[in-house]
Amino acid sequence: MNTALIVGGGEIDPLMLASISSTSNLVLCADRGADVAFEAGIVPDIIIGDFDSLSNGTRNHFQRIGVSVITDLSDHHLDTESAIKKAVEMGAERLIVLGCWGDRVDQSLASLTFLTPVSIPLSTTEKDGCSFSGEVFLVTERCLIQKLSPGAPVHCGRRTRTALVPLPAAEGVTTRGFQYELNDMDLVFSRTWSVSNSAVEDDVEVTFRTGALALIQWFGTSQELRSRLMELTGRAQEMRADAAYHSVLKQIYDHGGTTPLTTEEKDTRLGFTRKLLDKLCPGHGAMNIIHIAGTSGKGSVAMYLHSILSRKFDTGLILSPHVYDFNERIQVNTLPIPHADVVSLWDQMRNKIEVFEREHNEILLFQEIILLMAFTYFTEQNIQWVVVETGLGGRFDQTRVLEADVTIITQIDLDHTHILGNTIQEIAMEKAGIIRPGIPLYTAEQKEEAIKVFKDTCNERSAPFYPVYPDTIAYAVAGEDEAGGMLFSHEGTSYSIPHHGEHMAVNTALAVAAVSNIPGVSGEDIRGGLQSAYLPGRIEVRGRLVIDTAHNPAEIRALSKTLSNVIPGSGKKIVVCGISDTKDHLSMLREIGRLGDIIIFTRAGYRGQDPMELKHLALTLEEFRTVEGIVVVEKSDKAYALARDMTGLLGNDAWLIVTGSTFLIDEIFNPDHELRRINSGK
Repeated sequence: MNTALIVGGGEIDPLMLASISSTSNLVLCADRGADVAFEAGIVPDIIIGDFDSLSNGTRNHFQRIGVSVITDLSDHHLDTESAIKKAVEMGAERLIVLGCWGDRVDQSLASLTFLTPVSIPLSTTEKDGCSFSGEVFLVTERCLIQKLSPGAPVHCGRRTRTALVPLPAAEGVTTRGFQYELNDMDLVFSRTWSVSNSAVEDDVEVTFRTGALALIQWFGTSQELRSRLMELTGRAQEMRADAAYHSVLKQIYDHGGTTPLTTEEKDTRLGFTRKLLDKLCPGHGAMNIIHIAGTSGKGSVAMYLHSILSRKFDTGLILSPHVYDFNERIQVNTLPIPHADVVSLWDQMRNKIEVFEREHNEILLFQEIILLMAFTYFTEQNIQWVVVETGLGGRFDQTRVLEADVTIITQIDLDHTHILGNTIQEIAMEKAGIIRPGIPLYTAEQKEEAIKVFKDTCNERSAPFYPVYPDTIAYAVAGEDEAGGMLFSHEGTSYSIPHHGEHMAVNTALAVAAVSNIPGVSGEDIRGGLQSAYLPGRIEVRGRLVIDTAHNPAEIRALSKTLSNVIPGSGKKIVVCGISDTKDHLSMLREIGRLGDIIIFTRAGYRGQDPMELKHLALTLEEFRTVEGIVVVEKSDKAYALARDMTGLLGNDAWLIVTGSTFLIDEIFNPDHELRRINSGK
């Protein structure tokens, strides 16, 4: 059934919206409902409104990516009603309306005290030339209200309280299964209505001759309501269809062999990885490779390059890590590999892997599985260029076995010191491992000791060395015609990106420099690719929410600097933060203390540091002297809920920032419960 989600301007939990939305749904937003969709990470099909309350940032963002924005031309600016009518015109057979303000939309149930002040837009499908015989549902708090027409099916769960209300008149009603039953009664809308105060039977029946009824169900928990909505939107069916995919992910995560520890073991392992690709995917050598290493920014540079190259060539991308879904790690022409293809590839690879492992008495590492799966898929798709991000380091990273045509090293800072070294020089030497003889290296502005390592290595290997520095960098102010973001120039040419932060301009310049020397790539390709690149979790601004996977001191520092330019005025900033247990907590906390007015520490699930220990350490730091409040909430979902409540109480100029571990971002914003569980290692 064609289902449309109508997102009104009332109170809606963005995570609820994200979790129930199916890829097959139409999504229409009524004015400020687009802000909620933006925060939920959902791209609507249409936005309708007089735009008196929709933020310019949201409107400009959706217009930039091609969402249709329609001015509400109705006499009374009934945005939700206009969205409902548009959904009917577009062929929707089921309407689910969320967050309707409603006092001017339909008054049929407004006088019922348990619903005040919300009224129900159920009769909008029968007036002003709008005829609709499909299903209509309204969602408000923990209630689901369904408009019943003669012969309509009735679904009642065993644990829901249920009310039956005439809308506005219904004749000849017969019911069975309710605590209070109506038998062939003529009903006129009034304060007299039938309600079952206890659970009803699953096989309730309602029949009537004319008019319409509203079936109102109360759910004991928001999860019960969410489950019902997921069935209605088709999201539950999607998740059940993904059962095979989830099973494969568990097999891949559980498969990993023992990570080599010594230099000799790591070097030997690279030989094993080469044999693996040569034996099981011999076509990998035919593709052009751009290889990227660095402490911060390599994922952003990879995404920019992939977006640009995909406009001219069939292009593959290998990322590490993913934010929400494993399939983000392997992409073709800006689209993640479909779940069904992951299942198919694993099925065709598994037996070959087992044979290879027996022959060499070794178990594949997780990253080796990714490489084999990616290049097998790329071979099938006839890929010409592949952009590859290292997992960790460079010298001994499994991606080092690839023969690169271009190498890039992004900014270097202290991170993963327990593996890569305790100084900038030591870490730079590990990253410099990707530099190949005769192959050009592009690198961003670096600390002096890092630049020296890269120059010396390039000289030793006769590799052209290209340090990249933007000529100018400026913040673009969002306005009626501008989406905001960054402006910069490189070698006399100006560029713009819709993403925030000076560091993002540095990353973009690096991508532009590297791709400019590839034959066939035009300036138009570069500009179009920069504008369309999607960077989940990289200073992602959704309304007054900022999401950033800043998981080392340099990235927290960049976030802090960016916020000072992006957030207007003196509004309060609420920060939700979780850090992995392997990080440099002291250095990160010094930067986090400058981020906001109230800091909420929580546990970042997988390998998350105890938030109480983070608080105790924070209290010893000078940077936290000006912080107004430090709160500890163990569970990340509760920490986020508390932060949302605080932000709402502090007014329209307050901002919410969620940052730290990638796992924290996944736990809070991933709408797929099963993926969240798998990602956390459970």
